[in-house]
Amino acid sequence: MKFLFKFRRPKGYIDFILPEIKSLANLYSMLPNQRVFASMKNISQEREKLRKHRMQKLELESQEVAHKILKRSILIDSMTSIHSEINGTQQIPIVGPEILEQNKSKTFRIDMTLTNRDSSYQGVSHFQKLKLIKQFYRNNDTLGKKFDLDSPEVIYHIHFDYQHNKTYLGQRYESDYYYKKYRLTNRPFRGFTCTKAELAFLMCNLAELPSDTNCVVYDPFVGSASTLLSAAHLGANTIGSDLAYKTMFGKPKLNKDQKNVFTNFDHYGLPRPQLFLSDFSRSRMRREIFDHIICDPPYGIQAASKVFNGSLRIKSSRNNQYSYKDVIDDLLAKSYHWLKPDGTLVFLYYIDKDIPHKFPYDFVTRFPSYPGMILEEFCENPLIKSRVRYAVKFRFLK
Repeated sequence: MKFLFKFRRPKGYIDFILPEIKSLANLYSMLPNQRVFASMKNISQEREKLRKHRMQKLELESQEVAHKILKRSILIDSMTSIHSEINGTQQIPIVGPEILEQNKSKTFRIDMTLTNRDSSYQGVSHFQKLKLIKQFYRNNDTLGKKFDLDSPEVIYHIHFDYQHNKTYLGQRYESDYYYKKYRLTNRPFRGFTCTKAELAFLMCNLAELPSDTNCVVYDPFVGSASTLLSAAHLGANTIGSDLAYKTMFGKPKLNKDQKNVFTNFDHYGLPRPQLFLSDFSRSRMRREIFDHIICDPPYGIQAASKVFNGSLRIKSSRNNQYSYKDVIDDLLAKSYHWLKPDGTLVFLYYIDKDIPHKFPYDFVTRFPSYPGMILEEFCENPLIKSRVRYAVKFRFLK
């Protein structure tokens, strides 16, 4: 079955569109990627097209798989199940009789979209839209007249693709934007640094986190647990550690109303994570215990990583800072031992473009590497003019 996906264009996350849907298709679909993304001939060119047109046609084995991807995705705005298509952009396809019979008593709306038109194209006038709608009615005379613009039960979508000279007709389904309730402004507890809800869920989707209670997710730099909150919503068992006690558990007080990381999980009715105080540079755990590792390693002056000095006191002098390069190298090396076969590591990786001497790896390789850890995806998330971060995905292949 063929489906047409329309994507959102949130600021800073445009580069995530293709990697996210590839990861979700790999998670839910049994079809090979070459078939699912058959319409994509050049990945770099497709990324540029998605920045402009926000539309992509995919082939999936069933409506159920497509709905799972729609329900899970952060960047998909809507999905159209293509019922029919014709060559040319002057006519409208006919809705199949089984679809008309199924929806004959339901209210409906007609949406029209256009992509890949050239710069000289001026758009569709109101008169042309009315003409197309009348044509749609003539082609589907058993449709009925239960027209509802505000809250229809069925949305028919007509899409004109001028590059391929095709017109598609199908039934449209919209995203419910489930992640919005987890935004930072809606949380009762926020730490010193917090990962945005959209980014945390995108990292979980890149990691191909299944909706399975047997899945174990670990964050070695848990902070205020934004990534674990997203993973818990998706049904995973969550474990986290950090060097800063106050960041995880708040300032110790005698009153019972003290807010901490667990407050957010209780607020959303999610199972609490297992948290423990740990120096990541000295962490020792048995092999192959985590399905996924998702984290945001500390970076910068205020959030720079530190190490223990042998007791529970933290070394905070400049000479004892845990360098960012050492953090990333240790993260890859430890993930190699901690991940189960085919497990994934997803983390945020920062680059200062204007300070080459602080860049931990050369500009040719750009990203770190480790034997047995395969780099699969990287998505650019611009911060300021001179600094950028990437969501980087590695897979452990034993």
